[in-house]
Amino acid sequence: MREERPTGPFVTPGTLLACVSVTAAALLKAATSGDLSGFRLALSIVLASFYALLLTLVLHFVEKRGTRAHLYALLAIAVALGAAVVAMSRGAAALLLMPLIFSGVVFLSPAGAAAVVIACTAITLSSWALRNLAAAELPRELALWIAPLVFTLVLSRIVLLQHRARTEMESFARKLGEANEQLRSHATAIEELAKTKERNRIARDIHDGLGHYLTVVHVQLEAAHTLLARDPRAAREALLKAQQLTREGLAEVRRSVALLRGSWLRQ
Repeated sequence: MREERPTGPFVTPGTLLACVSVTAAALLKAATSGDLSGFRLALSIVLASFYALLLTLVLHFVEKRGTRAHLYALLAIAVALGAAVVAMSRGAAALLLMPLIFSGVVFLSPAGAAAVVIACTAITLSSWALRNLAAAELPRELALWIAPLVFTLVLSRIVLLQHRARTEMESFARKLGEANEQLRSHATAIEELAKTKERNRIARDIHDGLGHYLTVVHVQLEAAHTLLARDPRAAREALLKAQQLTREGLAEVRRSVALLRGSWLRQ
């Protein structure tokens, strides 16, 4: 995902189910509160359905292909829809704001998440004003708001930290794979270099050894040619020595060639 897009994935089948369930529970509480007429209940269901659709399927699309601007627009619309449903239910459906708070925490910066929490809290407090709550009811309503709010904040923070840890592990695994690939490449290059050095050493041995034997054979042949007229016996010994050196030289060459051939076959 490009930098300008929201990071994820946070919208999973589990979060989709949780959002729908919380929205349905909030509507059920509003429907059983006795404060909504049939028209307001029907309108609340329609608005809450659009609200849940935004925070599930549409948010999933924005997470995959959208930009930060798309995300901000989506959350702003979700705030407006949530505020409308909470206001019509006079605070009875305030629970449906929890998926919005979860999305704010996981997708926005800490300042942005705080703004979402403050906005949702202000929406809820304003809805209580419409009900003219008695002083004795206020602690109960506060507890019913603060408890799910704290739970949602803690849960969303855990999800965010787990996602960051998973992202770091995936990045580390990718870097480790790249490092292993480089090590394999270096090992191959070192192996090729070692083979080249070995072949050069064998070729140098062939050159030096053969040159030595040819030089000595040449000296023996020169000596035999010189001694042939006045000392045939010494000349014959020189020839035999040259013959022996020739055999030794050939054996040495065969050995070196065999080593060189084995070096090529190991490639």
